[in-house]
Amino acid sequence: MLKITHVSSLLILALVLTSPAFAVLDPTSEQIYRAAQSGRLEEAEQMIGQVLHNHPNSGRAHYVAAEVYAEEGRASDAQRELDNAQELAPGLPFAQPGSVTALQRELADERSSEQEVTQAHARTLPAWGMIVVVAGALTLVWFFVRTRRELVGDASF
Repeated sequence: MLKITHVSSLLILALVLTSPAFAVLDPTSEQIYRAAQSGRLEEAEQMIGQVLHNHPNSGRAHYVAAEVYAEEGRASDAQRELDNAQELAPGLPFAQPGSVTALQRELADERSSEQEVTQAHARTLPAWGMIVVVAGALTLVWFFVRTRRELVGDASF
């Protein structure tokens, strides 16, 4: 009888210790949003990283990650997470349509501004190339003029 009591006590203890109350809980999307909105972006990123690690197939988790990354200005990461969310949960039924549209618009705006910066850099490269060519040509002219003076000067001796 004593043995049965010990075994049943151990089973009850095992059930209590493995209950959800003792499990490490994932942060909620509200906690993640609150951290991001209050400027604690690194904390929000760590929280969503934990959720994505524990729930890699959650469209909602990928959507929240997209919003956090967009808030951080990481447009390419945000777009990747948004694409993952849409693949895992087509139509994003958990998100408000206005929120999805705003996120898509924000990412599109960031992509276009990144393209503008890239194009501006591309326009400045030819200018630098021209400066290098002109400097090289002037150096060659100077070298030939100097060499000619030395040759002409040597011929007079």
